[in-house]
Amino acid sequence: MPSLEAEQKTNKKIQTVLYPLPGGVRFTGRVVFHNLKPEEMGALLWSLRPEGSGDFHHGLGMGKPFGFGQVVMEFTGTDVKIEPNDPSAHADSISDSIEKFKGWMTANLGEDWAGTPQIEALLAMGHAHGEGFPQHDYRYPKLTMSMNEFQKAKQEGAVLASFIEHGRLEKARKTPRRQPQDHPVERDRKRWEEVPLTWKKGSQILESRLSGPGSSAASLEGEPARELMRRLPEAARKRLDKGKPVTVDLDVEHAGGNRWKILVIHPRG
Repeated sequence: MPSLEAEQKTNKKIQTVLYPLPGGVRFTGRVVFHNLKPEEMGALLWSLRPEGSGDFHHGLGMGKPFGFGQVVMEFTGTDVKIEPNDPSAHADSISDSIEKFKGWMTANLGEDWAGTPQIEALLAMGHAHGEGFPQHDYRYPKLTMSMNEFQKAKQEGAVLASFIEHGRLEKARKTPRRQPQDHPVERDRKRWEEVPLTWKKGSQILESRLSGPGSSAASLEGEPARELMRRLPEAARKRLDKGKPVTVDLDVEHAGGNRWKILVIHPRG
């Protein structure tokens, strides 16, 4: 624990009293949600236990920079009850919900979401505890009548140290400010002709695949998919509702790797 400055010891206006609980205390609670999309349910489950790790520590409450408030969330398949609004629809498992969330994020980001530096840093920070982690490097910037380290850090463009490398702190480095783009990023768009389109009614997903080496898949989920379904001819909708494919032309947008996003459906015949 860092030592306090003389002003911090005597100035009652900037002092806060904490009453920390002993380690190992357990709490139980219940979280209830209604009308979540499958990917939203997956986002909730992933945020509680990122990547399913029971060793991920959330930081709650005050004193987090000093190690207080380290909490692990625990739940199992028997603790989570997922019920679709449509009683006849299939209920996703925990892993299915999480995969849909990660797939939705990757498709809309255009790259592997779980492999982005932001998520890698988050996961590293959640495991930044235990043997080998330099706990002594923690302290608040100083703010006194003669010193303002908050202002100094902002002026110098200082950033938080990286947690990614083996969960250890690297030396803080100055990073140039990112300039906003003055034009939108253009994404690759194509027309797929005479391809099979399927509708997964339970998970509300439109999907199509190109055959051949390096097979590519295009999909669309949730309300955008239902809107495209409503625009199709009645015969095509009925066939898709029965789980049968229909042949269509598609306008698709590249979403990273072999994944594409369905933009427009052009019925044939």
